[in-house]
Amino acid sequence: YFKVGDFVNVVVVAIASIMFAVVGARKPRALTYVLSTHGVQVGEKSFGYDKFKSFSVIEEGAIDSVQLQPLQRFAPPISLYFPPEQELAITNILGSYLPHEDRTHDPIDRLMKRLHF
Repeated sequence: YFKVGDFVNVVVVAIASIMFAVVGARKPRALTYVLSTHGVQVGEKSFGYDKFKSFSVIEEGAIDSVQLQPLQRFAPPISLYFPPEQELAITNILGSYLPHEDRTHDPIDRLMKRLHF
């Protein structure tokens, strides 16, 4: 406020900070993933393989993930987390329907990981 002299900016930054803290404090949901010949089921939602362009295995540390890249331009990728012993079975199933693409974390994911978000 003292530097800019505008009270609205201070309120917007305060509200954004509070929202960021509230979202960061929430516990993550535990979802079940099912791979079948028809597609991928994440919780209650089903996605056909025809909705995805490719898949990538992303190293997360102790638990890796598979990231499914959607065909739609602005649709977010879907991440499926799995224990290390299931990686071969999962990549074999997905590999029979989708091409494999080598990817790493995007800059936003790397920032969120540094912030422990």
